[in-house]
Amino acid sequence: MKIEVAKMKSKKIKGETHYYIIRGVVTHPKDNPDDYTIELGKKKTFDVLVVTGSRGVYILDRDILMECAKKSWLSYLKTYRNSKRRGEKTKSNIVKHPVVIYENTIRETLKELGYDPCDCRFIDLVPDRITDEDEAEKLIDKIISIAEKARRTKTEV
Repeated sequence: MKIEVAKMKSKKIKGETHYYIIRGVVTHPKDNPDDYTIELGKKKTFDVLVVTGSRGVYILDRDILMECAKKSWLSYLKTYRNSKRRGEKTKSNIVKHPVVIYENTIRETLKELGYDPCDCRFIDLVPDRITDEDEAEKLIDKIISIAEKARRTKTEV
């Protein structure tokens, strides 16, 4: 099992800070954005992605990450359809977009899939437990060591 760790980046949108990761590429024909394909990467570089956000540490497998990417693209597609400049920069008939997955999308997707905050895939960083970034990184290291130990003993995480 290959494990990859990713930290979310932040940006301000209308005065609010939003956290996101960029994973994968959406490809679609220039004239039909509804006929899309999502690639998380050409090679299978990871089986499990450990993501640290502002509100939690998320352990995502490829299927859940694909579901988050799909939900993010469908959300962006509403804006993209109404854009007057849609596809004008590209010269080819195939358009590629990076997939931007926001932390709220990850949380909503996990809740829809039936994972509760107490589940091992969805660990909340409660303010009275985690006070700074170093403690959060220690928690990530602990999660990774548990996953590596499980890999050595051939058990599922």
